[in-house]
Amino acid sequence: MAQGVAADGSFTSVSGLLLAASLPIAVLAPLTGRLVDRADSRTLLVLAGLAQAALCAALIFTTQPVLIIASVALLACGVAVTQPTFAALVPGMVREADLARASGLVQTAGQIGMLAAPALAGTLLGQAGPELPLTLAAASYLALVGIGLLIRTRRGAPTGAKGRRPCLSGCATTASSP
Repeated sequence: MAQGVAADGSFTSVSGLLLAASLPIAVLAPLTGRLVDRADSRTLLVLAGLAQAALCAALIFTTQPVLIIASVALLACGVAVTQPTFAALVPGMVREADLARASGLVQTAGQIGMLAAPALAGTLLGQAGPELPLTLAAASYLALVGIGLLIRTRRGAPTGAKGRRPCLSGCATTASSP
Protein backbone atom coordinates (compact mmCIF):
# COMPACT_ATOMS: atom_id res chain seq x y z
CA MET A 1 0.00 0.00 0.00
CA ALA A 2 2.57 2.57 1.09
CA GLN A 3 4.84 1.21 -1.64
CA GLY A 4 2.14 2.04 -4.17
CA VAL A 5 1.84 5.57 -2.84
CA ALA A 6 5.58 6.10 -2.47
CA ALA A 7 6.35 4.43 -5.82
CA ASP A 8 5.10 7.47 -7.70
CA GLY A 9 7.82 9.46 -5.91
CA SER A 10 5.38 12.06 -4.68
CA PHE A 11 5.64 13.55 -1.23
CA THR A 12 2.14 14.85 -1.87
CA SER A 13 0.87 11.27 -2.06
CA VAL A 14 2.52 10.37 1.23
CA SER A 15 1.06 13.50 2.84
CA GLY A 16 -2.34 12.61 1.38
CA LEU A 17 -2.05 9.16 2.93
CA LEU A 18 -1.29 10.60 6.36
CA LEU A 19 -4.19 13.06 6.09
CA ALA A 20 -6.52 10.32 4.92
CA ALA A 21 -5.63 8.23 7.97
CA SER A 22 -6.32 10.99 10.50
CA LEU A 23 -8.60 13.71 9.12
CA PRO A 24 -11.83 11.65 8.94
CA ILE A 25 -11.53 10.73 12.62
CA ALA A 26 -11.40 14.39 13.65
CA VAL A 27 -13.96 15.67 11.16
CA LEU A 28 -16.51 12.93 11.81
CA ALA A 29 -16.25 13.01 15.62
CA PRO A 30 -19.41 15.12 16.17
CA LEU A 31 -21.44 12.91 13.82
CA THR A 32 -20.14 9.58 15.02
CA GLY A 33 -20.74 10.59 18.63
CA ARG A 34 -24.41 11.08 17.85
CA LEU A 35 -24.49 7.87 15.83
CA VAL A 36 -23.02 5.89 18.72
CA ASP A 37 -25.63 7.32 21.08
CA ARG A 38 -28.52 6.41 18.77
CA ALA A 39 -27.57 3.21 16.92
CA ASP A 40 -27.10 -0.29 18.26
CA SER A 41 -23.46 -0.79 19.28
CA ARG A 42 -23.34 -4.36 17.99
CA THR A 43 -24.57 -3.29 14.58
CA LEU A 44 -22.01 -0.48 14.43
CA LEU A 45 -19.09 -2.71 15.40
CA VAL A 46 -20.06 -5.53 13.05
CA LEU A 47 -20.77 -3.34 10.02
CA ALA A 48 -17.70 -1.15 10.51
CA GLY A 49 -15.49 -4.20 11.06
CA LEU A 50 -16.77 -5.98 7.96
CA ALA A 51 -16.31 -2.86 5.84
CA GLN A 52 -12.79 -2.32 7.18
CA ALA A 53 -11.82 -5.96 6.58
CA ALA A 54 -13.11 -5.74 3.01
CA LEU A 55 -11.19 -2.50 2.44
CA CYS A 56 -7.96 -4.07 3.71
CA ALA A 57 -8.49 -7.07 1.43
CA ALA A 58 -9.09 -4.74 -1.53
CA LEU A 59 -5.99 -2.71 -0.66
CA ILE A 60 -3.85 -5.81 -1.24
CA PHE A 61 -4.67 -5.54 -4.94
CA THR A 62 -4.74 -1.74 -5.22
CA THR A 63 -1.78 0.06 -6.80
CA GLN A 64 -3.24 3.45 -7.76
CA PRO A 65 -2.23 6.12 -5.21
CA VAL A 66 -5.60 7.88 -5.38
CA LEU A 67 -7.49 4.64 -4.67
CA ILE A 68 -5.11 3.78 -1.84
CA ILE A 69 -5.63 7.20 -0.24
CA ALA A 70 -9.41 6.95 -0.66
CA SER A 71 -9.42 3.47 0.89
CA VAL A 72 -7.34 4.64 3.85
CA ALA A 73 -9.80 7.53 4.34
CA LEU A 74 -12.67 5.02 4.41
CA LEU A 75 -10.76 2.88 6.92
CA ALA A 76 -10.38 5.98 9.10
CA CYS A 77 -14.13 6.58 8.84
CA GLY A 78 -14.59 3.11 10.33
CA VAL A 79 -12.20 3.99 13.16
CA ALA A 80 -14.23 7.17 13.72
CA VAL A 81 -17.20 4.88 14.45
CA THR A 82 -15.55 2.06 16.39
CA GLN A 83 -13.48 4.15 18.82
CA PRO A 84 -16.41 6.03 20.37
CA THR A 85 -18.52 2.87 20.29
CA PHE A 86 -16.01 1.02 22.47
CA ALA A 87 -15.55 4.07 24.70
CA ALA A 88 -19.32 4.27 25.23
CA LEU A 89 -19.55 0.56 26.08
CA VAL A 90 -16.97 0.63 28.87
CA PRO A 91 -19.23 2.22 31.54
CA GLY A 92 -21.82 -0.50 30.97
CA MET A 93 -19.26 -3.28 31.16
CA VAL A 94 -17.64 -2.53 34.52
CA ARG A 95 -18.73 -1.57 38.00
CA GLU A 96 -18.73 2.14 38.77
CA ALA A 97 -15.87 1.64 41.22
CA ASP A 98 -13.75 0.14 38.40
CA LEU A 99 -14.69 2.67 35.71
CA ALA A 100 -11.61 4.91 35.99
CA ARG A 101 -9.28 1.94 35.90
CA ALA A 102 -11.08 0.32 32.97
CA SER A 103 -11.15 3.58 31.00
CA GLY A 104 -7.44 4.06 31.67
CA LEU A 105 -6.72 0.52 30.51
CA VAL A 106 -8.68 1.04 27.28
CA GLN A 107 -6.91 4.33 26.58
CA THR A 108 -3.49 2.86 27.36
CA ALA A 109 -4.12 -0.11 25.07
CA GLY A 110 -5.17 2.29 22.31
CA GLN A 111 -2.02 4.38 22.72
CA ILE A 112 0.21 1.31 22.71
CA GLY A 113 -1.49 0.15 19.53
CA MET A 114 -1.01 3.53 17.88
CA LEU A 115 2.69 3.45 18.77
CA ALA A 116 3.41 -0.19 17.98
CA ALA A 117 1.26 -0.70 14.87
CA PRO A 118 3.23 1.57 12.49
CA ALA A 119 6.55 0.05 13.58
CA LEU A 120 5.23 -3.49 13.19
CA ALA A 121 3.54 -2.69 9.87
CA GLY A 122 6.70 -1.02 8.56
CA THR A 123 8.82 -4.00 9.52
CA LEU A 124 6.38 -6.45 7.95
CA LEU A 125 6.07 -4.27 4.84
CA GLY A 126 9.84 -4.18 4.43
CA GLN A 127 10.26 -7.91 5.01
CA ALA A 128 7.23 -9.39 3.25
CA GLY A 129 5.61 -6.68 1.12
CA PRO A 130 2.16 -5.16 1.58
CA GLU A 131 0.17 -8.40 1.50
CA LEU A 132 1.10 -9.62 4.98
CA PRO A 133 0.41 -6.44 6.97
CA LEU A 134 -2.85 -5.86 5.07
CA THR A 135 -3.93 -9.47 5.65
CA LEU A 136 -3.18 -9.09 9.36
CA ALA A 137 -5.12 -5.81 9.42
CA ALA A 138 -8.09 -7.48 7.72
CA ALA A 139 -7.91 -10.29 10.29
CA SER A 140 -7.86 -7.76 13.12
CA TYR A 141 -10.99 -6.09 11.73
CA LEU A 142 -12.66 -9.50 11.53
CA ALA A 143 -11.69 -9.95 15.19
CA LEU A 144 -13.50 -6.65 15.82
CA VAL A 145 -16.59 -8.21 14.24
CA GLY A 146 -16.23 -11.20 16.56
CA ILE A 147 -15.86 -8.92 19.57
CA GLY A 148 -18.94 -6.98 18.48
CA LEU A 149 -20.92 -10.20 18.34
CA LEU A 150 -19.63 -11.50 21.68
CA ILE A 151 -19.99 -8.39 23.84
CA ARG A 152 -23.17 -8.69 25.86
CA THR A 153 -23.26 -5.02 26.80
CA ARG A 154 -25.17 -3.03 24.20
CA ARG A 155 -26.07 0.58 23.65
CA GLY A 156 -28.25 2.29 21.13
CA ALA A 157 -31.72 2.40 19.76
CA PRO A 158 -34.49 0.49 21.48
CA THR A 159 -36.05 -2.43 19.68
CA GLY A 160 -38.59 -1.50 17.05
CA ALA A 161 -41.47 -3.31 15.37
CA LYS A 162 -41.73 -7.03 16.04
CA GLY A 163 -38.74 -6.93 18.40
CA ARG A 164 -36.32 -5.89 15.67
CA ARG A 165 -33.95 -2.96 15.79
CA PRO A 166 -35.27 -0.03 13.71
CA CYS A 167 -32.50 -0.27 11.11
CA LEU A 168 -32.98 -4.02 10.67
CA SER A 169 -36.75 -3.59 10.60
CA GLY A 170 -36.41 -1.08 7.76
CA CYS A 171 -34.07 -3.41 5.87
CA ALA A 172 -36.48 -6.32 6.31
CA THR A 173 -39.39 -4.21 5.06
CA THR A 174 -37.40 -3.06 2.04
CA ALA A 175 -36.25 -6.58 1.23
CA SER A 176 -39.74 -8.04 1.47
CA SER A 177 -41.48 -5.41 -0.68
CA PRO A 178 -42.09 -6.28 -4.37
